[in-house]
Amino acid sequence: MSDFTIIHDQENCIGCTACELAAPENWIMEEEDTGLKSKPKKTTFDQNEFKINMEAAEACPVNVIHIQNKKKERII
Repeated sequence: MSDFTIIHDQENCIGCTACELAAPENWIMEEEDTGLKSKPKKTTFDQNEFKINMEAAEACPVNVIHIQNKKKERII
């Protein structure tokens, strides 16, 4: 069972690539109708991947990446 979930507001992503640079293991950039947008390769992960996904969320200049725990409490 996964410990954390990524909540990603892709609509408001500005396509800056900060998340992909911080955590290429889980973030990719894709061309959408509205331009280049980030996308998580997976939206759930365990404690082993927490640090790298937290770095991606913290790197986002428009705060569209959020992480919540099993209790659905937002961490960032």
